[in-house]
Amino acid sequence: MADTSPAQVSSARAYQDNGDYLMLEIAGEAPTPCHHINLERPTAAGTPLVFEANWTAEHVGVCPEVVTPYERSEVFHVGGKQQSVVVKHAGGQQTVAVKPFPARFKPPGTASKPATPRPKKPRPSKPRRPKRAKAASR
Repeated sequence: MADTSPAQVSSARAYQDNGDYLMLEIAGEAPTPCHHINLERPTAAGTPLVFEANWTAEHVGVCPEVVTPYERSEVFHVGGKQQSVVVKHAGGQQTVAVKPFPARFKPPGTASKPATPRPKKPRPSKPRRPKRAKAASR
């Protein structure tokens, strides 16, 4: 049997490019390693969009009661540019400003800044050997 309740969230971040997709990241501490963290979008309407952070405690066998740090991220289709989103969790709710995707999340070739060509390194010149005099023909 599984128990679901609001999760403890210590930090939340949201990222979006110009498209219709938003990535939401949360982090915190779960009371045991058997708690699974979920991010859900219960309603489709409203501004700002509201998301819920929940955890489910799986009671299968023995689970040590050890505080376990977690990080969770989900990508949601949001249908347009968002300025901020709200994350509901055990500590209340948190308004999160939506930022552009950092370069670490972008696929190669889609960075917002054009690549700067590297300057070519000068090649060391080879010392010239003196020319040999041709042997006189006999």
